[in-house]
Amino acid sequence: MLNPSLKPEEATSIEAGIDLNMFNNRLRFTGTYYTLNNRNQIFAVNLPRSSGYSSRLINAGLIRSQGYEFTLGATPVDRNGWNWDINLNWSKNRTSVEELSDNLDKLTFWSENGGGAITFVGEEIGNLYSRGFASVTDPNSPYYQWPILSNAGEWIELSGDENLRKVGNFNPDFIMGMQTSLSFKRFVLNASFDWRHGGEFMSFTYRYGESDWKSQRQLDNLIPGGLYSPDQLVALLKSDPEKYIIPQPGNFPRVGGHTQETGGFPIDANGHDGAFVPGVIQTEGADTPNDFSDDVYIEHLGGPETNKYPITNTYPWGFNEQITFDASFIKLRELSLGYRIPNFSVFRNATFSVYTRNIMLWTKADIGIDPERAFWAGGGSQGNTATQFRQGIERQNVMPWSIPFGFKLNFNL
Repeated sequence: MLNPSLKPEEATSIEAGIDLNMFNNRLRFTGTYYTLNNRNQIFAVNLPRSSGYSSRLINAGLIRSQGYEFTLGATPVDRNGWNWDINLNWSKNRTSVEELSDNLDKLTFWSENGGGAITFVGEEIGNLYSRGFASVTDPNSPYYQWPILSNAGEWIELSGDENLRKVGNFNPDFIMGMQTSLSFKRFVLNASFDWRHGGEFMSFTYRYGESDWKSQRQLDNLIPGGLYSPDQLVALLKSDPEKYIIPQPGNFPRVGGHTQETGGFPIDANGHDGAFVPGVIQTEGADTPNDFSDDVYIEHLGGPETNKYPITNTYPWGFNEQITFDASFIKLRELSLGYRIPNFSVFRNATFSVYTRNIMLWTKADIGIDPERAFWAGGGSQGNTATQFRQGIERQNVMPWSIPFGFKLNFNL
């Protein structure tokens, strides 16, 4: 929907920095702090489909960014034809929504499966939310934070903004890079590293794959309850509720297995592929949600009253929290070996190099997905931020890991 009242954006920034070069340029440092206020920033907001349009553009109000950037360089060795140079860079940025116009209280950058990237007024851009589930909210209860299950033994989905669960932010805590160069006479060896620390992403590749149990991660996270006696199983689950009972980003606990050998429960004559969701079922007090004094629960931990299902029916399909992962990684991005060719004829400062890239990737999530590919590029008209590019969500954006090799020749005329 076109908006004839749109105003141009106004940006006001303040930046302060320092630049130091010491000991004949063998030690170098730069530091910068900046703050940037964007007024009338243009965003797309969703509209009810009944209006005939999917979204419209508005002036958002006030978006504030602030951050730091530092670089540190040094040349520890420079003698007898040897030279070693190293440079580090570090940056951190945070952007928050300070004000919104049109009586809005949030910006929705994208939404999927009852959650998404949503920023409420006063919060940082990049917050990721998942659909909420019923849980024990009384801190005095022995079942505090345990999931409250339906009478059928399933998680209870909650709707409404007030029940959304914040599960992360797609922005990193900081980004750090290192470039180093070691040379001897005309030979030079270069390496480049990148480190991203913090931030989260949602992998819908895993949501679709895991729902059909095509993930080894799913098998590893299962609690093989059928291998324990009832008393042993209850003791195990209660020994660490945060690990075995309470849903966390990346894991909604389930107890059981696909076979008797892997801890499955017998549910019919066809085999031992039974499983259940651990938690509690509320028997009294549901009609007074703000009064905990009359709340009564029974444990759903494997006893005779526990509801067991075929394990393929226990996936938490409705909760993005199940597929939320840490986006931290370290990459050896490039490695090259070069030779500086002596000047001749019209060619000067020529260097011939062989190189390779993507040699190493370590991820904290360890799920076989490159966190740098945690985006969803979609179609849409130019400037439509609601559909063009979504950060913090990975959906079938997995590429085979490749390590290219090549050569390059640089020179000046």
